Amino acid sequence: MSSPEPLEKRPGVQRKLLVLLGVLLLALWSTVLWSNATAEKNGLEAIRRETAALALLFAKHTESTFRNVDHALLQLRDTWVRKPAEFSAEVEAQRRELASSIVQISVIDAKGVVAFSSFGLPDKPVNVADREFFQAHLKEPKDRLLVSRPLRGRITNKWAIQLTRPIYDGKRLRGVMAIAVDPLYFVNFYEAAGLGEGGAARMIRDTGEVMARSSEHDKYIGKVVTPSPYADPGAPLQGSFRRKAQVDGVDRLSSYFRLPEYGVTVVIGPSVDERMAPVRQQQRQMLGVAAAATLLLLGIAWQLLHSIRQREATRAALTEKEERLSLATRHNGIGIFDWNIQTNLLVWDDSMFALYQLDKAGFKGTDASWRNALHPDDLDRTMAELKAAVAGTNPFDTEFRVVWPGGEVRHIKATARVFRAPDGTPLRMLGTNIDVTVRKLGEDQLRLAASVFRSVREGIAITDAAGKIIEINEAFTDLTGYAPGDALGQTLTFFRSGRQPEEFFDTMWSELRQRGQWRGEIWSRRKTGESYAITMTASEVRDSNGNVRNYVGVCSDITPHKNLQRDLERRANHDALTNLPNRVLLMDRLNQALADAQRDKKLVAVVFLDLDGFKAVNDLHGHDVGDELLISLAQRMKAELREGDTLARIGGDEFVAVLPAIEGKEDCHAAMDRLLAAAAQPTEIQGHAIRVTASIGVCVYPLHSRNAEHLLTMADEAMYRAKKTGSNRIQYCELA
Repeated sequence: MSSPEPLEKRPGVQRKLLVLLGVLLLALWSTVLWSNATAEKNGLEAIRRETAALALLFAKHTESTFRNVDHALLQLRDTWVRKPAEFSAEVEAQRRELASSIVQISVIDAKGVVAFSSFGLPDKPVNVADREFFQAHLKEPKDRLLVSRPLRGRITNKWAIQLTRPIYDGKRLRGVMAIAVDPLYFVNFYEAAGLGEGGAARMIRDTGEVMARSSEHDKYIGKVVTPSPYADPGAPLQGSFRRKAQVDGVDRLSSYFRLPEYGVTVVIGPSVDERMAPVRQQQRQMLGVAAAATLLLLGIAWQLLHSIRQREATRAALTEKEERLSLATRHNGIGIFDWNIQTNLLVWDDSMFALYQLDKAGFKGTDASWRNALHPDDLDRTMAELKAAVAGTNPFDTEFRVVWPGGEVRHIKATARVFRAPDGTPLRMLGTNIDVTVRKLGEDQLRLAASVFRSVREGIAITDAAGKIIEINEAFTDLTGYAPGDALGQTLTFFRSGRQPEEFFDTMWSELRQRGQWRGEIWSRRKTGESYAITMTASEVRDSNGNVRNYVGVCSDITPHKNLQRDLERRANHDALTNLPNRVLLMDRLNQALADAQRDKKLVAVVFLDLDGFKAVNDLHGHDVGDELLISLAQRMKAELREGDTLARIGGDEFVAVLPAIEGKEDCHAAMDRLLAAAAQPTEIQGHAIRVTASIGVCVYPLHSRNAEHLLTMADEAMYRAKKTGSNRIQYCELA
């Protein structure tokens, strides 16, 4: 058999090697550059998603705090006006409820002088008439909550955010109820997010003042910041932006969430350099590995070309180098090691030394000095897994930590393959190491976000793009009564109470899809069947391609606030003793009845009724018995009227009835007889049989007048004429 043709004689071998080398280098650098660009893009997108979620949660925390303080202001104001003797007790109750979030509760009179302070009043009167919130209530007579810029209290000498409500007497400003909220309450919440040394969470007023800041709070509170993307009146309620801050020069990728109802915006911005540092270090390492691999490829190519001229006996060494080349091209950017198990010789590439921060010059391949870099808690486990892989018990695929000389801890992912002789004897182990610290940090951030998700007081529901719930927090379960097993897989229609029409929800979804967000109030239904009111913010979550992936709904129970509003409205329009309409509601219904009568060509009777002998009841039996008599008579007289009629108490023992849409005097006579009979019926109170009568004056629209006030005055005059003719009488107005 003739000997084979020498390799150096075979045509085109060197050219093919050069072409192969060029292809490998092109693939290597293309992969490295693409990987670095992808890592940069994904890292920034991860920061944006994280800050958007935190901005939403922090904004809901701010909104919840302001809403709770507003509820306290309404309670305090009502007690100050109606039950002043109980005001101090109410202040203590609200201070316990609001806990560490407030600095002071105060009341300012109509001249701007502090009339009450939970800190106590100083010796000299304190005037705050020049404060922004006082001037705003003075200029705009409207019952609304105001959130002030940060200011230092003249009694407490502490920075605070004033939340205020006006105190009116009719339309005249009697004073201002104020609760000073501590900005540090928000700062402490922001700092818990762990935004890093260069990160900052801020609450910014629409006029530009910094209200709270997670870092250097004392330096920036009250300062006006330069215009930002969220300050534009046309800006969306939430968004993200990246810019270098003018105040400290830090490059931040920030997300914001506006609360226009309160005139503030929450902005969350970690330092891009800090958050991207692990990614960029890995990018530099990949570039270094690519450069090293390039040199290795060039060196190997030179060796291959040189070995063409060597004898066939050198082919074993060439095969080993080709295996290292193949491993390097498959794992660019990753540390590579080669351990000869038989000779105990360990070979590292440059990336391995960078991963372990070891000096290449002092490294000896036959000792185990590299083990000193492993974290003490991981050393024994890692070595046991290495021995198991050599023995063939388990593959070598593990993670461990290394400690750099400066004390920094890095997470390493290690995999390897053991090459064996035909008889199973282990010969070599070829493997890779890669720094996975960035992934670990991402997992930590996800755990932090999950912790915030679980601990926030607002109920949160996350749906997929089709609107089916895929996640809820504990607060959502507490609010609705539905456990995850009940709620997951359902759509939000499952929780509807039926108190709002289908068109309401069609409009809500339309706005959500057009603007990416919807905020409003909804009546929902608990698992028990109970209806309750919530305020909800629903937002879209899009992926990097702009496609909707999820919807996030954040909701809070506002039923107590709604009940308080309803109670205040009832008190403003009804008599406190009899629960009948008062003069305000009476005039409203009378004017409406006159408008309807003019349109329908009907008559309206206005009846003024005064009790005969009521003063004697008070003098003989006391005011408690008199009050019970008024309540009983009011119920009896109201029962004698039609469903559409109105009976009002306008003071003392005086009542007014409005009878709309009557056909003639016959209807009016019958109603008056029933009222007289109801008033004259004896009433049993505290063992006494008490009897009074009534005198009634009647005017009819449009026979006697077309003006509501004039009709009421004429009916009053007719009632007095009835009294002069004797008790238990009816007197009609005379024609004008």
